[in-house]
Amino acid sequence: FGDEALAPIEARFGAQVRSTTTWRTPALDLPAVVAAALQEVGVESIADESGCTACDLRWFSHRARGDVERFATLAWIEP
Repeated sequence: FGDEALAPIEARFGAQVRSTTTWRTPALDLPAVVAAALQEVGVESIADESGCTACDLRWFSHRARGDVERFATLAWIEP
């Protein structure tokens, strides 16, 4: 993500969605975007169990290690 791609997302969800890579280039903080979008529609409790996929061996990273596994995301709304 460059500044041009980040600008409209940051304008919609706030500065917390902007991050920086370890190479000090602009990045999108995807968990922050998801949390902001969920809060926007009224979700009050969000548990984020994620970590850095490149740094934390509990998570798969195709770009960092060539892993071929997949992730799943789960969300539910209780009555």
